[in-house]
Amino acid sequence: MVSYNSWWWKMCRSSEDVEPLVSQDSQTIVNQASSFRSTKSTVLSFNRPSQNQNYQSFFIVRHGHRQDEEDPDWPKTTDRPWDPPLSAQGRVEAKRAADRFKDWNIDIIVCSPFLRCLQTSAEIVSVLKLPPTSWIVAWNLAEVCMPSYLFLDDTTADQYRRQSIDKWMWQGKGISEAISDFANQERAITGIEGTPSVWEGLSPPHWPEKMADGEKRFMKALKSIESEFSDKTVLVVTHGDALRTLVTENVAGADVKAVKHLGYIPLVRQAFQGRWGPWRLGAESGSTGVDWDVKKQITI
Repeated sequence: MVSYNSWWWKMCRSSEDVEPLVSQDSQTIVNQASSFRSTKSTVLSFNRPSQNQNYQSFFIVRHGHRQDEEDPDWPKTTDRPWDPPLSAQGRVEAKRAADRFKDWNIDIIVCSPFLRCLQTSAEIVSVLKLPPTSWIVAWNLAEVCMPSYLFLDDTTADQYRRQSIDKWMWQGKGISEAISDFANQERAITGIEGTPSVWEGLSPPHWPEKMADGEKRFMKALKSIESEFSDKTVLVVTHGDALRTLVTENVAGADVKAVKHLGYIPLVRQAFQGRWGPWRLGAESGSTGVDWDVKKQITI
Protein backbone atom coordinates (compact mmCIF):
# COMPACT_ATOMS: atom_id res chain seq x y z
CA MET A 1 0.00 0.00 0.00
CA VAL A 2 1.26 3.44 -0.89
CA SER A 3 1.70 5.58 2.21
CA TYR A 4 -0.67 8.52 2.58
CA ASN A 5 1.96 11.22 2.43
CA SER A 6 3.89 9.87 -0.55
CA TRP A 7 0.72 9.15 -2.49
CA TRP A 8 -0.82 12.55 -1.78
CA TRP A 9 2.19 14.53 -2.88
CA LYS A 10 2.75 12.47 -5.99
CA MET A 11 -0.88 12.88 -6.94
CA CYS A 12 -0.78 16.65 -6.44
CA ARG A 13 2.42 17.54 -8.30
CA SER A 14 0.36 19.35 -10.88
CA SER A 15 3.17 21.15 -12.70
CA GLU A 16 4.91 17.85 -13.42
CA ASP A 17 1.92 15.58 -13.88
CA VAL A 18 -0.27 17.54 -16.27
CA GLU A 19 0.85 16.28 -19.65
CA PRO A 20 -0.96 15.42 -22.88
CA LEU A 21 -2.23 11.86 -22.48
CA VAL A 22 -1.67 9.27 -25.14
CA SER A 23 -4.75 9.07 -27.36
CA GLN A 24 -5.80 5.52 -28.09
CA ASP A 25 -8.39 4.40 -30.58
CA SER A 26 -11.02 1.84 -29.67
CA GLN A 27 -9.34 -1.11 -31.40
CA THR A 28 -6.04 -0.44 -29.60
CA ILE A 29 -7.77 -0.49 -26.23
CA VAL A 30 -9.76 -3.62 -27.11
CA ASN A 31 -6.58 -5.38 -28.25
CA GLN A 32 -4.78 -4.44 -25.03
CA ALA A 33 -7.74 -5.56 -22.97
CA SER A 34 -7.87 -8.92 -24.73
CA SER A 35 -4.18 -9.56 -24.09
CA PHE A 36 -4.09 -8.33 -20.50
CA ARG A 37 -4.06 -11.06 -17.89
CA SER A 38 -4.29 -10.19 -14.20
CA THR A 39 -3.34 -12.84 -11.67
CA LYS A 40 -6.07 -11.51 -9.40
CA SER A 41 -9.70 -12.41 -9.93
CA THR A 42 -11.80 -9.87 -11.76
CA VAL A 43 -13.62 -7.42 -9.56
CA LEU A 44 -16.84 -6.91 -11.48
CA SER A 45 -19.46 -9.53 -12.21
CA PHE A 46 -20.94 -10.99 -15.40
CA ASN A 47 -24.07 -9.61 -17.04
CA ARG A 48 -25.98 -10.49 -20.19
CA PRO A 49 -25.17 -8.06 -23.03
CA SER A 50 -27.60 -6.65 -25.57
CA GLN A 51 -27.91 -8.71 -28.76
CA ASN A 52 -25.86 -6.43 -31.01
CA GLN A 53 -23.03 -5.60 -28.66
CA ASN A 54 -19.83 -7.64 -28.50
CA TYR A 55 -17.87 -5.26 -26.30
CA GLN A 56 -18.69 -2.98 -23.41
CA SER A 57 -16.40 -0.19 -22.24
CA PHE A 58 -16.15 1.72 -18.97
CA PHE A 59 -13.84 4.70 -18.54
CA ILE A 60 -12.85 5.73 -15.01
CA VAL A 61 -11.51 9.30 -15.13
CA ARG A 62 -9.87 11.56 -12.58
CA HIS A 63 -11.06 15.17 -12.40
CA GLY A 64 -9.02 18.13 -13.70
CA HIS A 65 -6.54 20.45 -12.01
CA ARG A 66 -7.95 22.04 -8.83
CA GLN A 67 -7.93 25.66 -7.74
CA ASP A 68 -6.09 24.84 -4.51
CA GLU A 69 -3.27 23.35 -6.60
CA GLU A 70 -3.08 26.61 -8.53
CA ASP A 71 -3.30 28.70 -5.35
CA PRO A 72 -2.21 26.89 -2.16
CA ASP A 73 -3.79 29.66 -0.07
CA TRP A 74 -7.21 29.12 -1.63
CA PRO A 75 -8.55 26.99 1.30
CA LYS A 76 -7.95 29.96 3.62
CA THR A 77 -10.18 32.19 1.48
CA THR A 78 -13.35 30.10 1.49
CA ASP A 79 -15.83 28.76 4.01
CA ARG A 80 -15.95 25.44 2.12
CA PRO A 81 -12.30 24.38 1.86
CA TRP A 82 -13.24 20.73 1.40
CA ASP A 83 -14.71 21.32 -2.07
CA PRO A 84 -12.28 23.17 -4.37
CA PRO A 85 -13.40 23.99 -7.93
CA LEU A 86 -11.40 23.43 -11.07
CA SER A 87 -8.73 25.94 -11.93
CA ALA A 88 -8.70 27.57 -15.37
CA GLN A 89 -6.14 24.94 -16.32
CA GLY A 90 -8.52 22.23 -15.12
CA ARG A 91 -11.26 23.55 -17.41
CA VAL A 92 -8.94 23.33 -20.39
CA GLU A 93 -7.91 19.79 -19.43
CA ALA A 94 -11.54 18.68 -19.18
CA LYS A 95 -12.40 20.02 -22.64
CA ARG A 96 -9.32 18.35 -24.07
CA ALA A 97 -10.27 15.05 -22.44
CA ALA A 98 -13.80 15.28 -23.81
CA ASP A 99 -12.41 15.38 -27.34
CA ARG A 100 -10.71 12.04 -26.71
CA PHE A 101 -14.01 10.38 -25.90
CA LYS A 102 -15.99 11.68 -28.90
CA ASP A 103 -15.51 8.48 -30.89
CA TRP A 104 -16.60 6.21 -28.06
CA ASN A 105 -20.32 7.02 -28.15
CA ILE A 106 -20.57 7.55 -24.41
CA ASP A 107 -24.10 6.76 -23.19
CA ILE A 108 -23.89 7.69 -19.51
CA ILE A 109 -21.70 9.89 -17.34
CA VAL A 110 -21.70 9.20 -13.61
CA CYS A 111 -19.74 11.54 -11.34
CA SER A 112 -18.78 12.34 -7.77
CA PRO A 113 -20.76 15.15 -6.10
CA PHE A 114 -17.57 17.10 -5.35
CA LEU A 115 -17.41 20.34 -7.34
CA ARG A 116 -14.23 19.52 -9.28
CA CYS A 117 -15.86 16.34 -10.60
CA LEU A 118 -19.14 18.08 -11.38
CA GLN A 119 -17.31 20.76 -13.35
CA THR A 120 -15.13 18.21 -15.14
CA SER A 121 -18.18 16.20 -16.15
CA ALA A 122 -20.03 19.38 -17.21
CA GLU A 123 -17.26 20.20 -19.68
CA ILE A 124 -17.42 16.66 -21.05
CA VAL A 125 -21.23 16.66 -21.24
CA SER A 126 -21.09 19.96 -23.12
CA VAL A 127 -18.52 18.79 -25.68
CA LEU A 128 -20.23 15.42 -26.21
CA LYS A 129 -23.66 17.12 -26.35
CA LEU A 130 -25.21 14.58 -23.99
CA PRO A 131 -28.74 15.18 -22.66
CA PRO A 132 -29.19 15.78 -18.91
CA THR A 133 -30.84 12.36 -18.64
CA SER A 134 -27.41 10.84 -19.39
CA TRP A 135 -25.69 12.64 -16.50
CA ILE A 136 -25.92 11.22 -12.97
CA VAL A 137 -24.38 12.27 -9.65
CA ALA A 138 -23.55 9.48 -7.21
CA TRP A 139 -22.54 9.81 -3.55
CA ASN A 140 -20.55 6.57 -3.63
CA LEU A 141 -18.00 8.11 -6.04
CA ALA A 142 -17.11 10.90 -3.58
CA GLU A 143 -13.59 11.69 -2.38
CA VAL A 144 -12.24 9.57 0.48
CA CYS A 145 -13.71 11.47 3.42
CA MET A 146 -10.67 11.72 5.66
CA PRO A 147 -10.26 15.07 7.48
CA SER A 148 -6.76 15.58 6.05
CA TYR A 149 -8.08 15.08 2.51
CA LEU A 150 -10.81 17.63 3.06
CA PHE A 151 -8.46 20.31 4.46
CA LEU A 152 -10.08 20.15 7.88
CA ASP A 153 -7.92 20.82 10.92
CA ASP A 154 -8.54 18.86 14.12
CA THR A 155 -10.80 21.52 15.62
CA THR A 156 -13.00 21.81 12.55
CA ALA A 157 -13.07 18.05 12.04
CA ASP A 158 -14.25 17.55 15.63
CA GLN A 159 -16.96 20.16 15.07
CA TYR A 160 -18.38 18.11 12.21
CA ARG A 161 -17.57 14.68 13.58
CA ARG A 162 -21.04 14.07 15.00
CA GLN A 163 -22.79 15.01 11.76
CA SER A 164 -22.99 13.02 8.53
CA ILE A 165 -21.22 14.67 5.63
CA ASP A 166 -24.44 15.45 3.76
CA LYS A 167 -25.47 17.72 6.66
CA TRP A 168 -22.51 20.09 6.22
CA MET A 169 -21.11 19.43 2.73
CA TRP A 170 -23.27 22.23 1.27
CA GLN A 171 -23.85 24.06 4.55
CA GLY A 172 -27.41 22.97 5.16
CA LYS A 173 -28.50 22.28 1.59
CA GLY A 174 -29.34 18.77 0.50
CA ILE A 175 -27.59 17.17 -2.44
CA SER A 176 -30.47 17.75 -4.88
CA GLU A 177 -30.64 21.48 -4.09
CA ALA A 178 -26.86 21.80 -4.28
CA ILE A 179 -26.72 20.06 -7.68
CA SER A 180 -29.51 22.30 -8.96
CA ASP A 181 -27.60 25.40 -7.84
CA PHE A 182 -24.46 24.08 -9.51
CA ALA A 183 -26.26 23.46 -12.81
CA ASN A 184 -27.71 26.99 -12.80
CA GLN A 185 -24.24 28.49 -12.36
CA GLU A 186 -22.58 26.12 -14.82
CA ARG A 187 -25.07 26.87 -17.58
CA ALA A 188 -23.50 30.29 -18.14
CA ILE A 189 -20.02 28.73 -18.41
CA THR A 190 -20.45 25.58 -20.48
CA GLY A 191 -23.93 26.04 -21.92
CA ILE A 192 -25.18 22.76 -20.46
CA GLU A 193 -28.90 22.15 -20.60
CA GLY A 194 -30.92 20.82 -17.71
CA THR A 195 -29.67 19.43 -14.41
CA PRO A 196 -27.94 16.12 -13.72
CA SER A 197 -30.00 13.68 -11.74
CA VAL A 198 -29.00 12.35 -8.34
CA TRP A 199 -28.73 8.59 -8.01
CA GLU A 200 -31.49 7.80 -5.55
CA GLY A 201 -31.03 5.48 -2.61
CA LEU A 202 -27.29 6.01 -2.11
CA SER A 203 -26.08 7.03 1.33
CA PRO A 204 -23.23 9.53 1.74
CA PRO A 205 -19.84 8.12 2.76
CA HIS A 206 -19.24 7.48 6.42
CA TRP A 207 -17.66 10.47 8.12
CA PRO A 208 -14.85 10.41 9.07
CA GLU A 209 -13.78 7.67 6.68
CA LYS A 210 -10.65 5.54 6.60
CA MET A 211 -8.72 4.98 3.38
CA ALA A 212 -9.50 1.25 3.34
CA ASP A 213 -13.22 1.99 3.67
CA GLY A 214 -13.02 4.49 0.81
CA GLU A 215 -11.32 1.91 -1.39
CA LYS A 216 -14.05 -0.65 -0.69
CA ARG A 217 -16.69 1.97 -1.41
CA PHE A 218 -15.16 2.79 -4.79
CA MET A 219 -15.18 -0.85 -5.88
CA LYS A 220 -18.78 -1.32 -4.72
CA ALA A 221 -19.71 1.82 -6.64
CA LEU A 222 -18.30 0.37 -9.86
CA LYS A 223 -20.25 -2.83 -9.31
CA SER A 224 -23.44 -0.81 -8.85
CA ILE A 225 -22.80 1.17 -12.03
CA GLU A 226 -22.02 -1.99 -13.96
CA SER A 227 -25.24 -3.61 -12.75
CA GLU A 228 -27.38 -0.56 -13.56
CA PHE A 229 -25.87 0.09 -17.01
CA SER A 230 -24.82 -3.36 -18.20
CA ASP A 231 -25.44 -2.55 -21.87
CA LYS A 232 -24.06 1.03 -21.93
CA THR A 233 -20.74 2.74 -22.55
CA VAL A 234 -20.13 4.57 -19.28
CA LEU A 235 -17.72 7.32 -18.29
CA VAL A 236 -17.14 7.75 -14.55
CA VAL A 237 -15.65 11.02 -13.24
CA THR A 238 -14.22 10.58 -9.77
CA HIS A 239 -11.03 10.98 -7.71
CA GLY A 240 -7.45 9.77 -7.94
CA ASP A 241 -7.75 7.15 -5.22
CA ALA A 242 -10.52 5.40 -7.14
CA LEU A 243 -8.21 4.86 -10.10
CA ARG A 244 -5.37 3.79 -7.84
CA THR A 245 -7.65 1.26 -6.17
CA LEU A 246 -8.89 -0.05 -9.51
CA VAL A 247 -5.35 -0.73 -10.67
CA THR A 248 -4.20 -2.37 -7.44
CA GLU A 249 -7.29 -4.59 -7.38
CA ASN A 250 -6.69 -5.81 -10.92
CA VAL A 251 -2.92 -5.86 -11.38
CA ALA A 252 -1.13 -8.17 -8.99
CA GLY A 253 1.69 -6.40 -7.17
CA ALA A 254 0.88 -2.99 -8.69
CA ASP A 255 2.30 0.08 -6.93
CA VAL A 256 0.61 3.16 -8.38
CA LYS A 257 3.04 6.08 -8.68
CA ALA A 258 0.84 8.82 -10.12
CA VAL A 259 -2.67 9.51 -11.37
CA LYS A 260 -2.50 12.59 -13.55
CA HIS A 261 -5.33 15.05 -13.95
CA LEU A 262 -7.81 13.58 -16.44
CA GLY A 263 -5.87 10.34 -16.35
CA TYR A 264 -8.19 7.42 -16.98
CA ILE A 265 -8.47 3.66 -16.84
CA PRO A 266 -10.44 1.94 -19.60
CA LEU A 267 -12.20 -1.29 -18.69
CA VAL A 268 -13.33 -3.54 -21.52
CA ARG A 269 -15.20 -6.83 -21.60
CA GLN A 270 -16.31 -9.06 -24.45
CA ALA A 271 -19.49 -11.12 -24.83
CA PHE A 272 -19.12 -14.87 -25.18
CA GLN A 273 -22.20 -16.95 -26.05
CA GLY A 274 -24.63 -14.47 -24.59
CA ARG A 275 -22.70 -13.73 -21.40
CA TRP A 276 -20.12 -11.14 -20.55
CA GLY A 277 -16.56 -12.24 -20.04
CA PRO A 278 -14.38 -10.72 -17.31
CA TRP A 279 -13.40 -7.07 -17.25
CA ARG A 280 -9.87 -6.31 -18.43
CA LEU A 281 -7.82 -3.16 -18.02
CA GLY A 282 -7.41 -1.73 -21.51
CA ALA A 283 -4.22 0.21 -20.76
CA GLU A 284 -0.62 -0.25 -19.81
CA SER A 285 1.15 1.82 -17.20
CA GLY A 286 1.67 5.38 -18.42
CA SER A 287 -0.45 5.04 -21.56
CA THR A 288 -3.50 6.90 -20.22
CA GLY A 289 -2.11 9.10 -17.47
CA VAL A 290 -1.92 6.47 -14.72
CA ASP A 291 1.56 5.20 -13.84
CA TRP A 292 2.37 2.09 -11.86
CA ASP A 293 5.16 -0.39 -11.21
CA VAL A 294 4.68 -4.09 -10.58
CA LYS A 295 6.57 -5.56 -7.65
CA LYS A 296 8.37 -8.79 -8.45
CA GLN A 297 7.15 -11.80 -6.53
CA ILE A 298 10.03 -13.46 -4.68
CA THR A 299 9.63 -17.16 -4.01
CA ILE A 300 11.72 -19.07 -1.54
